[in-house]
Amino acid sequence: MALTAVSLRSTLVSATTNLVLRRIPPAMNSQEPNGESLIPQMSANGRYIIFHSDANNLVPNDTNDATDVFLYDRETASVTRVSLTASGAQAVSDSCCHSDISGDGRYVVFASGSPDMDDVAGQNGWTDVFLRDQQTGTLTQISHAFDGTAANNGSFSPSISADGQHVVFQSYASNLVTNDTNNTVDLFVYTVATQTIHLVSVALDGNSGNGASILSYNDAVSDDGRFIVFYSLASNLVTNDTNLAQDVFVRDRDADGDGILDETGPGEVSTQLVSVTPGGAAGNGNSNAPFLSGNGRFVVFSSLASDLVLGGDTNPEYDLFLRDMTSGVTELLSVLTDGSQSEGASSYGVVSEDGRFVVMQSAAELTGLEPDLFYDIFLRDRQTGVTTLLSQSAGDGQLGSGYPDIAADGLTIVFQSSSRDLVPNDTNNVRDLFLYDVDPNFYLYLPAIQK
Repeated sequence: MALTAVSLRSTLVSATTNLVLRRIPPAMNSQEPNGESLIPQMSANGRYIIFHSDANNLVPNDTNDATDVFLYDRETASVTRVSLTASGAQAVSDSCCHSDISGDGRYVVFASGSPDMDDVAGQNGWTDVFLRDQQTGTLTQISHAFDGTAANNGSFSPSISADGQHVVFQSYASNLVTNDTNNTVDLFVYTVATQTIHLVSVALDGNSGNGASILSYNDAVSDDGRFIVFYSLASNLVTNDTNLAQDVFVRDRDADGDGILDETGPGEVSTQLVSVTPGGAAGNGNSNAPFLSGNGRFVVFSSLASDLVLGGDTNPEYDLFLRDMTSGVTELLSVLTDGSQSEGASSYGVVSEDGRFVVMQSAAELTGLEPDLFYDIFLRDRQTGVTTLLSQSAGDGQLGSGYPDIAADGLTIVFQSSSRDLVPNDTNNVRDLFLYDVDPNFYLYLPAIQK
């Protein structure tokens, strides 16, 4: 028998010992953060979380009146400010907005427009991308021109591989590589060992694509740096891209499998269209916001296309899909437990390493417990087919939640929320970060929850 919303709520409440939500990070002296904390990114092992915040009570001596990037260590319950200059001083202006962290937490990448972040050769008045080694304290500006001089435009939205050796970012600069003549934003990858930059959004003729190419919020590069996911308006990255829409692509930096990345010979690198119909054609609507699993096998993305799965996508909204790059099968994710669709956009999702668990950002009514109007966070278990609301408010203070991330094993989930009563004593009236530690037994419990 189908459970009502009330009985489903009771079922979920009875499982709270297996699914524990808490607010992070703690401010000094057990205070609440006095400013917003946004866009969390988690290390693969779930220990470290990097985010940006304009709170000034997370660490001592935060007096720059600017947004900073911070690292929260769950094991030690400590917060460290990472957006410091090469000398260790606080920056004079903002550092944000999409930062990332390596699998073991040693390396962090972030963007900053603070002029005192730039090295001598890189001073340009634009936002640049930086790599910090938390072990040595070294700060490296990676967005340089190919001749070592300053980039001639802004660079931002970095993503780092789990091994800490490859940084993907987007940039409007035209002098990071030779022959970048398309006058729009492109994607680049920086190799730490060689300190070299290669163009990712490469057209079939080897030049830059004929449209803007963009990274998403979260993981855009596989653990070993081989695969990179992005979306683009360019129509010349692959053959037969004629839909005049944003599409999702994966760049394989080692298509011949010889272990050498970014070779220039035939068949040594490749770009593959991901947002395709069952027949392999480009979808009939915009696709964007992709996330790549650490092993490079699974891509989660949002799309307006109605022809990506067999049977079609019957609602006129952005939905979330998962593409298995090994099997070549695409699956619709943003559905209720009974498999039906609901009105409301689903704009972003992340997936565990094995592809079983997907955490989704959606305004659709996928469980019957969520209010209208706002985005919520849902957990989709692809093995059992169960969809569960995670951003469950205790009262009437439920507001928008978003930007989820998930640990590789699926047992830790983090997201940001404006809601006031996800946890007790949330009185700071700003967006905060929330974290679920999931007992593995919770997933054994999920199959009993039916809509």
